[in-house]
Amino acid sequence: MLQALYYCHNIVKIIHPDIKPDNIMVNHNNEAVLIDFGVSALLEDKKQDPSKQTVGTFQYFAPEMFKKKEEKKLGAAVDIWALGVTMYYMLTGQHPH
Repeated sequence: MLQALYYCHNIVKIIHPDIKPDNIMVNHNNEAVLIDFGVSALLEDKKQDPSKQTVGTFQYFAPEMFKKKEEKKLGAAVDIWALGVTMYYMLTGQHPH
């Protein structure tokens, strides 16, 4: 998943603000694959500015997702946070908060 996020953030320049166990599948080679880019946004596209949106699944939100719209400055960090919450959930069966 870290490789997928690296590719998304640094090569394609998008964020996937809805990382959760439901959006991770295993392919025929037993590799984890990130799916459901329906709410993703280009990092450099000001028309699709993800920092002004609140999309995704509440339990996987980074703390900065709860700020007022005009105070938000989101980016790749929200995906890393959500991946950490996802891994915690997959290991323990419960959310960390």
